[in-house]
Amino acid sequence: MGIASRERRRAQVLNRLATSPYRGRKDRNPSAVQGTCEWFISHHLYHEWLGQEASRILWVSADPGCGKSVLVKHLVDSIIQTTASRKVCYFFFKDDFADQKSLLSALSSILQQLFMLDTALLSDEILLQFDANGQWLTVSFVELWQILINVADRNPDTEIVCLIDAVDECSEHERRHLFKALCELCGSKKSLNLKFLITSRPYREIGMGFKPLENLNLPVIHLSGESDSEMRKIVKEIDIAIRERVRAISVQQTLTDDEQMILITRLLCVRNRTYLWAHLTLDLIERQLDISKEKIINITSHLPQNVNEAYERILCRTFSKDKATRMLHLIIAADRPLTVGEMVVALELQRHHQSIDDIEIEPEDRFREKIRDICGLVTVSESRIFLLHQTVKEFLISIDHAEPTSRSWKQSVLVQDPNLTLTYVCVWCLQLDHWTKGRQSANSSPSKHTSRNSFVNYAAKHWAKHFNRLSVHNQKKMTSLALEICNARGSCFLAWFPVYWRSRHARLVSGFTTLMAASYFGLEPVVRRILKPQYSQLNKKDKTYHRSALSWAAGNGHDGVVERLIRGLSIGPRSLRIVLRQGAKINQFDSDNRTPLTYAIWNGHLSVVRRLIEAGAWVDVPDVLGGTPTSYACTSGNFDIKALVVRGNVPSNAKHKEGEKLLLSAAKYGHIHVVRVLLEAKETNVNLKDDEGWTPLMWAINYRHIGIIKLLLEHNAYVDARDRAGMTPLCFATRYGQCEVAKLILQTERADVNMPDLAGLTPLHQAARWKQDDIAQLILRTGVANVTARVHGKDPAYSWVIRYNSCSTLKLMFDLYHDSVKVQDCTMAILETDNEWFDNDWADKLKTLLKLRRIDMNLVDSKGETILHRAVTKRSYQMIKEILAKAKAPTNSRDSRGLTPLALACLTLDSDAVSPFLEADSVDLNIADTKGYTPLHHAVQEHSVPITRALIATRKARVDIKNKDGRTPLSLVCLNGNTTLAKCLLHNCHVNINTQDKYGRTPAHNCVLMGNERILRLILQTGQANLNLVDNLLYTPLLLAAYRSNWQIVVLLLNYEQAINMKDQQGRTVLLWAIIHRRTDIVRQLISLDQIDLNVQDGNGLTPLSHAAQYGNEEIIRMLLEEPDIDVEVEDDTGMTALGHAAKGGHLGAVELLLKGGSAKLLTRDDSGKILLALASAEGYV
Repeated sequence: MGIASRERRRAQVLNRLATSPYRGRKDRNPSAVQGTCEWFISHHLYHEWLGQEASRILWVSADPGCGKSVLVKHLVDSIIQTTASRKVCYFFFKDDFADQKSLLSALSSILQQLFMLDTALLSDEILLQFDANGQWLTVSFVELWQILINVADRNPDTEIVCLIDAVDECSEHERRHLFKALCELCGSKKSLNLKFLITSRPYREIGMGFKPLENLNLPVIHLSGESDSEMRKIVKEIDIAIRERVRAISVQQTLTDDEQMILITRLLCVRNRTYLWAHLTLDLIERQLDISKEKIINITSHLPQNVNEAYERILCRTFSKDKATRMLHLIIAADRPLTVGEMVVALELQRHHQSIDDIEIEPEDRFREKIRDICGLVTVSESRIFLLHQTVKEFLISIDHAEPTSRSWKQSVLVQDPNLTLTYVCVWCLQLDHWTKGRQSANSSPSKHTSRNSFVNYAAKHWAKHFNRLSVHNQKKMTSLALEICNARGSCFLAWFPVYWRSRHARLVSGFTTLMAASYFGLEPVVRRILKPQYSQLNKKDKTYHRSALSWAAGNGHDGVVERLIRGLSIGPRSLRIVLRQGAKINQFDSDNRTPLTYAIWNGHLSVVRRLIEAGAWVDVPDVLGGTPTSYACTSGNFDIKALVVRGNVPSNAKHKEGEKLLLSAAKYGHIHVVRVLLEAKETNVNLKDDEGWTPLMWAINYRHIGIIKLLLEHNAYVDARDRAGMTPLCFATRYGQCEVAKLILQTERADVNMPDLAGLTPLHQAARWKQDDIAQLILRTGVANVTARVHGKDPAYSWVIRYNSCSTLKLMFDLYHDSVKVQDCTMAILETDNEWFDNDWADKLKTLLKLRRIDMNLVDSKGETILHRAVTKRSYQMIKEILAKAKAPTNSRDSRGLTPLALACLTLDSDAVSPFLEADSVDLNIADTKGYTPLHHAVQEHSVPITRALIATRKARVDIKNKDGRTPLSLVCLNGNTTLAKCLLHNCHVNINTQDKYGRTPAHNCVLMGNERILRLILQTGQANLNLVDNLLYTPLLLAAYRSNWQIVVLLLNYEQAINMKDQQGRTVLLWAIIHRRTDIVRQLISLDQIDLNVQDGNGLTPLSHAAQYGNEEIIRMLLEEPDIDVEVEDDTGMTALGHAAKGGHLGAVELLLKGGSAKLLTRDDSGKILLALASAEGYV
């Protein structure tokens, strides 16, 4: 067994044994005054008991008020100390709380203390017992006792001392079990180092319980504190306590020494004084507001002579006997101690009150201060009100049932009176008007409504139980009130019933009738009265569960109501009986196809089952899960019910198979009652699997049935079961994001948090993968999570946490598992986070990892990116600054695209990310990526004016670096047309305007190419542009403009000095292109230039005039013919002149112009010898 696994199981056992807050209950008792308890500590019987090495029982008996509880507290705290060889455990029985009256709680608490004092005592065998039988082990006295005996038997060197106080306040039935076990322990031949010290009152039945040991001369010691010799010692110690208390009062009241002596002397004169008497009497004296010597003499002249007289005296001081009586009734009758807020309302509520505003309710704080003035025999602890001592109840309750004849408080309370009082108060509270409407009047205070609501909760949950405890006579008197409370159409029912229902059921019920309400709570007189006029309600069903009144009564075990419902009305002898009115339908189905018999079987109500069977209830009708009354009886574990319901013998394997089928279906479809019945019967395997390997727990998690999940876990469901995919319940909870379920599973401390599924994913991997932060943190907090577990040898679990979970989860992981985490894995995880690009949490994660020195700044991911690259991508500006500030920061590292972090920031247009880089001296602004782009290239490429300006302003960015296409940032600007960027480059730095790219184009060429006239103007205005540079196609900017027909740019360029007769690859000049595109205005401008060559020939020998004649452009021909230098007879490569082209093209007007204005020769022939007439005729122009 692994250490972590054993620790989980150990903690789970201790949790199961935690049934009572034993330490707090011990400390409710006052501490011993110095010098007291010596009568016992110095007693030879005590030393004899403590010195024996074998099992011994020391029974210490004493009268009420003699300090037995104080003695045991003193022994635990100061005298019998736990050592390496001695373990001291204790339990204080008390009548106030249910768990403090329980023998099971006592044994559970003792075992828990024992195992917490020495973990070695919690053996693997005991752990196995709890693993196998944990769901019922703590409810079995026999099993818990046997564990205690086995611990003592297997650890002879360890002395186990058990101190049990006030065993008389344990129920008589449980006390008999304890005495029988103690007798068997002392009578066995085993010599166990196990001792018991038990205190009680000197009751005869307790003495009879130890009698067998005394008769057999077995080791039980009775130290009788009520004997004369011991009482004399006890009284001396009481005197010490009195002196100490008087000394404290003297300081508080500033008594003189003489007054102090009088008080002590008078107190010590009282015979039969006890600690309780001293406490009560001194309380009376201490509460005197005006004290003097005369008053002390007067008070002490009439001291109460015993506890009863002190009780009488205290109660007589109350300012309202009625209030004191009611308060005592309420405390005695309440199912649990009432809170101060509840008592405020209960004490003031009267029958005539219609609304909470009718009641004069004091603020809780003020009421708390005056509680002792109302009734001096109560005390407040943790805002709950208790009787001062168990003997108060004995003092008040009348032994016989006769009405008290005297005015004394002693035995002034009849046994039934407290419950009657509390029943009336509960009913009156529920009848208050408008308490559910959520509105407060202008005159009512919030505190008033808070106090009222607190008592409403008690009244709603407990009134019916108090009613059913009333005598028949009192029930009859209150039937009308109870009927009003149960009136399903009444406003008070609609108010209180949901309060009760929510405390017991998950789903609210609608359509409840008055008869259903009375039947549900077992109010037989009310049912009897309803059935007379409202017989039609008998078989009605509610609208939620579709259950009848009979079904509700049967399920809750109200046999009298069931009998009344199914009786009907008939006359005549049995053989000739005439039925006047049928009783309730026995086999009426609800929404789950269940009959009343099923519910009676589920809840183990034998008498109801018998009555229904005798009335003809069906036993073989299946419900929605396939379960029948017979199958439920077989799996109930109740042999008496099984004998009533089952007909014939049922094979054992068939019974188990039926139970397994029902359990799986119930867990799947959310039938918690069926699950509870099957589990509590202990006849069905809670860990069975279906064909997919799913257990009931997995089905419950899958369908989010939280109640069933809790129930299965309480019954020791196997939390490490795996389905066919290897998924455990914890994996299910994680995948579906059910944090509450994961918490429940982990709280069992039985789950292996590192169990992988078939894909190799542990629950921590799953929590990270599905980004379930809360669940990941729960797993990490177990302290045993394997954060280094790898999936198929790849990333460890902590990498997944870093990658997918929040920073708070990451911090928690490092707090708990710091030494397990490696730098490389952390770095890769933070590099590969897939959260949103703007991720503050990522920055926090990185900051945490940097602080913990778990980041390698130079490590790169699959894309070649470093942490600095990722900081840019995540837009984590503060982290960029922090990284750049580090001495070894990889500021100029390049990713797989060759991008530096700065270049990446420029590419993503993040000027805030760029700024820190520009401030860092270590950053190289001119590193180019794989395409030759520098950060400045990216800035201008992405049209980012702020970044471009920032780069240029540093004066470190080189503006003439070319990319792989030979383009400088200015070239890119000319291509993208951003005028603002162009101004930045041209006005703020020395940029080479004439640099050529791999296509031979200068920035001016690119402006022409993209038609960016405004940028071209800026370039031209610098006066540095060389307009005669040609690109690879021999275009100058001017030629390119003419070629692309961008005549606006041509016009612009013509204003600047350049070689205007340069030819392109086709031998064409700007003039030729202008003529070809018939741009008369451009031609006119070109002709006006002195250096223009009017007779230039292109690659085919055509002159400007030839092109104009070819296209028949008479206006251009006319302009050219006006120029003196024009040569009309220039022949092209085919021997044709301008006139020939005009004739061939059929341009008559051009021919005429050439003949007349240009004196062209008409008989000119081409290379083939054809004359102009022949050329024109050949083309169809005669």
